[in-house]
Amino acid sequence: MKIDELCPLLRNPYHAGAPGGIEKIAEQGYENIWFVVPPAPPRVVPDNLPVAQMAAANTVLGRLPDFRRMDETDRLINYFFP
Repeated sequence: MKIDELCPLLRNPYHAGAPGGIEKIAEQGYENIWFVVPPAPPRVVPDNLPVAQMAAANTVLGRLPDFRRMDETDRLINYFFP
């Protein structure tokens, strides 16, 4: 992802106290990488969340085999149909 594709909040440089942003570290091998520091999750759950759909999706995901235990056919299907 490119920096200009991020939301405006995350395009700003991150510093202590900022809600989020981007940061570059001075470690060898990471010179060309920007790290995105996301804002903290909300403390209050909104009332309008689609709880039923989220529960159904969680049930479907729970039935999927663990990636390490998948055979090659399952991995191929999951690659083409995520």
